Formats: sequence, structure tokens, C-alpha cells
Amino acid sequence: MRSEQDNPTRHDYIDGFLYAQAGASRVYNVIAGNLHVALHAAARAQGCQVYQSDMKVRVTLG
Repeated sequence: MRSEQDNPTRHDYIDGFLYAQAGASRVYNVIAGNLHVALHAAARAQGCQVYQSDMKVRVTLG
């Protein structure tokens, strides 16, 4: 979708609808940080990267 590529706001696509994402809570950031630390080494060993919040990425399927 072209409009999503050009939009500075990050969205989640859930059940066919786009939802703009607002700022995260402290608890969310603690959980996300812990998850990032836990996954970082394993991902790096496979040549992958783990990103924390606020990163727009493109996923190609197939």
C-alpha cells in the first residue's frame, strides 16, 4: 500500500484493518526491552536483526 510507505505513523494490520499505534506504556517498554535482549544473540547468530519499537519494516512473503 503506497500510503503506508509514505506515512511516518506506524500502523498494525489486524483482521483486515489498519490501526495507528500511539506511544507505549512503561510496562510495555520493559517487556519489549527484555524480549529484545533475549532474542538479540540468537537472531544475530542467524544473520538477522531484532528491532525494538517504532521501526517500520517491509516483509516479503514467498
